[in-house]
Amino acid sequence: MKISFIIPAFNAQETLSKCLDSIFLQPFSDFEVILVNDGSTDSTQQIAEEYQARDSRLKIIFQANAGQGAARSNALEKAQGEYVWFVDSDDWLLPSVLARLTRILSQQHPDVLLVNFEYAYDDKPALPSSLVPSAISGRLIDPLQSADTFAAVSCWNTPPWRLISNRQHLLENNIQFAKGVFYEDHPFAIHLMLTARRVYVDAGISYAYYQRPSSTTKTNDSKVFDFLEVRRLCLELFRRFDAYEKLTPSVTTYILPVGFYQAHVTAENRQEFVERLGADVTEEELEFAEAHGDWVSKAFARAIRARNYSVMDRLIRLRRLRNRCSRDGAERFIRRLKGALVRRLVIGVKKIKNLILRQVNHSGFDSGGNKFLHTGIGTRLEPIYVDVRVNIEQRPYVIVGDYSLVGGSYIFERGIGTITIGSKTSIGGGTQIVCTQEAGIHIGNHVMLSWGCTLMDSNSHSLNPDVRKNDAYDWKVGVEAGRMGAFKDWSQVQSAPIFIEDDVWVGFETAILKGVTIGKGAVVGSRSLVTKNIPPYTIYAGTPAKFIGLVPRDRWEWGEIIHALQGDPESQQMLKDAYLHKDLYASLLRYQSSAEFSYTLAELRKHAPGAKKILDVGGGGGVMSVALALEGYEVTLSEPCGDDIVGAKAARVLTEHVQKHVDPTINSRMRVSHTMLEDFEPHGLYDVVFCRQVVHHFSDPVTALRTIHGLLSVDGVSMLVREHVIYDTDDKENFLQGHPFQKYSGGENAYRADEYVSFLELAGFRLLQQYRFAESPINYFPHSEETARTIDEAKIAGRPYSFIARKVGVTE
Repeated sequence: MKISFIIPAFNAQETLSKCLDSIFLQPFSDFEVILVNDGSTDSTQQIAEEYQARDSRLKIIFQANAGQGAARSNALEKAQGEYVWFVDSDDWLLPSVLARLTRILSQQHPDVLLVNFEYAYDDKPALPSSLVPSAISGRLIDPLQSADTFAAVSCWNTPPWRLISNRQHLLENNIQFAKGVFYEDHPFAIHLMLTARRVYVDAGISYAYYQRPSSTTKTNDSKVFDFLEVRRLCLELFRRFDAYEKLTPSVTTYILPVGFYQAHVTAENRQEFVERLGADVTEEELEFAEAHGDWVSKAFARAIRARNYSVMDRLIRLRRLRNRCSRDGAERFIRRLKGALVRRLVIGVKKIKNLILRQVNHSGFDSGGNKFLHTGIGTRLEPIYVDVRVNIEQRPYVIVGDYSLVGGSYIFERGIGTITIGSKTSIGGGTQIVCTQEAGIHIGNHVMLSWGCTLMDSNSHSLNPDVRKNDAYDWKVGVEAGRMGAFKDWSQVQSAPIFIEDDVWVGFETAILKGVTIGKGAVVGSRSLVTKNIPPYTIYAGTPAKFIGLVPRDRWEWGEIIHALQGDPESQQMLKDAYLHKDLYASLLRYQSSAEFSYTLAELRKHAPGAKKILDVGGGGGVMSVALALEGYEVTLSEPCGDDIVGAKAARVLTEHVQKHVDPTINSRMRVSHTMLEDFEPHGLYDVVFCRQVVHHFSDPVTALRTIHGLLSVDGVSMLVREHVIYDTDDKENFLQGHPFQKYSGGENAYRADEYVSFLELAGFRLLQQYRFAESPINYFPHSEETARTIDEAKIAGRPYSFIARKVGVTE
């Protein structure tokens, strides 16, 4: 197991669900979550149990209220992961970060991965942390390489949720949280960084630190006195590891915690805090801190010696007054004033320059996105130009989501349509996006559109030279009349919307033309010309852009790999032969005309001559179901996948197409159920259950076949078609290695022929017929009979067999 998440929770009913969702919805599954209910009196326990019922990776520990330190230590004893990540119950992970972070863990093998974060608010945009120095970000470092480095990755800068720690390192070094006190994380972080030699500092934002007003870190009350004990634990660690001199800046902040005092100790507690700190600190420590601290530390030291907090306040006020009245203070004021004047002048010059360089300034001209742009929270605008022509409406023409970085030019040549840009997307400078039709242009979330790209949703002009003959002149007239584009005829211009789906990366100076959809996760090489759709998770490049390969991924879903392979020219025949091509109707026609289908029908009529109702289990895109329905059978398709090529959505689309173009009555005989077999709700009993390449995918074939047994009428027939058969363990491994999809999405399996027979018998079936590979076209199609006879079955990896069985009774 890669990661153990440890979440202490006390009365966390308002935030716990968001925290847990942010973990369980990650595109990564090799983890456990240990939630410690620290004596909550609200519905925290109920919420946790509801999540546990849905996902066994969640473990719950209940303890009497003892604080976060005790909760984390308690969970750490039971954790099993290679790494441990302490997450607060009111915070959350950003989407999809685990796929990246776990890759770093596997590549770098750090003792600690230091996570970057953002401050999250209820009433304003999130703010990224400034606590990751650029000099060490994205690098593997030794915290003790310098005092500044140590201070940056420990002490005041590293609450536990920033530290993904190697569990064995924690155990071997007995690194624990202080118990029974607040600010328990300080000694933990210091001890960890004093012992860790391999710390990876991540620059990407992975964690949302929620700024809740009632948070314990924001509450300035008597809890501040706990820090007096905590500071002593920290100083003991510095001494124990002989780091007093080497880490002087950090040590000084714990001898004289002036920053903590100013930020957290309220006026009514300051005198007591100073007195208690004075009783705890030694004269030797004060002298050390004075020798290495700044003037504020020295002022604080004088207050500690005097046991009077007001001494420090007076010294600070006096220092500031002197600074203002000194010659240096006056010079600083004049420099600030000059700087402000220069900045205003530069802004004015830029505005004038922009106006001069623009071809024309009209009522639809918006150089800053003030009139026609709507942005979500946290979005930053680079130089941006929105140009709305002809039909100018007072509305947002460009709509941007949250936390995006957007520049470039957005041109609406007809004053219609909308350009939408998702959240956390970047549009590079110099990019031009031209919209000419109502459906608009749409760019998804987490898209990177590099600089200098062009998106054009029309041909701009007719291809016919006679039609476009006066286009240039008409344009000139419109410009001179101050009505740019008003005289252009768009009726002869082809146009179509452009869609760039989530997670796409488009290289610089790429042109994307009308009607193109770039699928999720795809990559387009720089200076490409995209004229046709690009399937998801593929790499395209060139002029025109052509298939290069699949994007590198650690995890593929079944539907994703099928979609991606639609773009691979070398995979087209394989997809067609497997009836997995995106052209569903063409797949249906191929199947109807195949020897496999004709022989399947013959077997069906032979063993179930009076059959009317058929259940097709796991029938994918519905090719087999629709073909059977066209033969007059009442067919129900039970398919767990909802995909539009290999799932229930595809089956519905195919049925609608056939109803419209082939058989208007098919809807009365065809039903699609998007469900797992164990959750399937039957419409009565079925005469035949048809399973094409399905049973070997079940985790428990006997249980699945017993479920099928229960769905069949008396003497009903089960057809297991083209099931993968292996001879032994080595043969199975050979099959898995050669399977075209196993290396991507996994999930393939195979059994010996006698095992399939045993599964059927244990489920209450009697075998009627078994066909080896070469014994029926059901198995060897698309090969011919002649070819099949020449093939040595032993040389075929996972050779298809088919089994036909009859329901004979109820199995205990």
